[in-house]
This record gives sequence, C-alpha cells and structure tokens, in this order.
Amino acid sequence: MGQPSDVLEEKIRVFVRSRPPQPDDDAAPPEDGGGFFLGGGDVAPASPASCLDEWSADGRVVYRKPGASPETARAFQFSGVFGPEATQADVYAACAADVVAAAAAGYNGTVVAYGQTGAGKTHTMRGVEAPGKALHADAGVVPRALRDLFAAQGAAARDGVELSVSVSYVQIYCEALLDLLDPSSAGNLSIRERPAHAGGGVFVEGLARVPAESAEAAWDL
Repeated sequence: MGQPSDVLEEKIRVFVRSRPPQPDDDAAPPEDGGGFFLGGGDVAPASPASCLDEWSADGRVVYRKPGASPETARAFQFSGVFGPEATQADVYAACAADVVAAAAAGYNGTVVAYGQTGAGKTHTMRGVEAPGKALHADAGVVPRALRDLFAAQGAAARDGVELSVSVSYVQIYCEALLDLLDPSSAGNLSIRERPAHAGGGVFVEGLARVPAESAEAAWDL
C-alpha cells in the first residue's frame, strides 16, 4: 500500500488502460480510421489486434489517423499508460493504492473508471473474485481496496485507534439518484454540500450507510 503522504497534495491523475482484444470484438477498424501511437520512454509494440500500435508507461500518447502525415499527429500526456498485458495488481498499485491509504488516514479520495461500453471498466473495478485472504489475480480495484482498508483497520486497532468502515452504493442515471441498498428511497435523495465548519465536501443526503466488519461483508452487500 502507498503512504498517505504521497497524496496529501491535492491532484488529479489520469491513466489510460488498453484491454486486450476479445473474441466477440468487431474486427473492423473504427469508422473514423482512428488509432493510437504511443511514444516516449520505453516503447514496446502491442498486439496487432490492439488499438495501440505502441505503448509507453511514461504516459505520452501521440495520436494520428493511419495513413495521415506525421504533421497531423497530436500528443497527449497522461499520468501513465497500461498496455494489454498489464495486470490488475499493476493497475491497483499505480492508480488506487495510495488513495486508499490516504482514505484510511482520514483524507477524501476517489477512483473513477471512465470509458465506452465494453472498454473494461467493470473488469478493472470489480474483476472476477470476491475479496478474501488470498485475492485472485484478476480481482479488481474494489476488492483490493476493501482488503487494504480492513488491513489498515486492524493495524489502527493495534495502535489503539478506532477506524470504522461503512458502505454506500448509489446509482446516478438520467440525473436521478437511486440508493442501491435502499431502493425504497427513490426520489428522496439530494446532493448537498457540507459547510466548511462541518468538514466541507459533497454528500448525498438520505443515502444509506451500512457498517461493515470485514471485506467479505462489504463485498456481499
């Protein structure tokens, strides 16, 4: 787990993950002929079926349409890039571990997966295995975060510090909020902002918070 001091300075980090091709993927190229060419740092060729012709872990992305002149290329700098061979553990360590460590130390943190349907968001965040003493290699960000949170809770208890963990699940769809732990609350939830003297920050008023005693209990909600 990363150290909380790594994230005390507020910042947003953005990573790109390219998933490997799947058997049911459309083999046809995108209608706009788009493609990614990554350069800078240690460059390695990707699978011919991948949307990435090359990838570089330093986060530099150079984009141009296949066949276009080099002058049309546009460069983008991200915090990092994961090629198709990146493991779930690699992604968690780089993108989320220090955020979880900071949360256990009392700081707010957010990990968001964004992408089109089929991009691999659910696989990255959830994976295929519930948390336990030994995580499956394909366990995603959420079960790994739960494991680390409850490990931090155990360490805090040994130091005489009480650390509690509560879980909420909220769905935002078509600008409507739904409490997935209490569906009867539909239409009764509101997004509010706490005053500075109460700690500040945005919260969902009326959202259920369920205490969890273990990673397994949190996962099963």
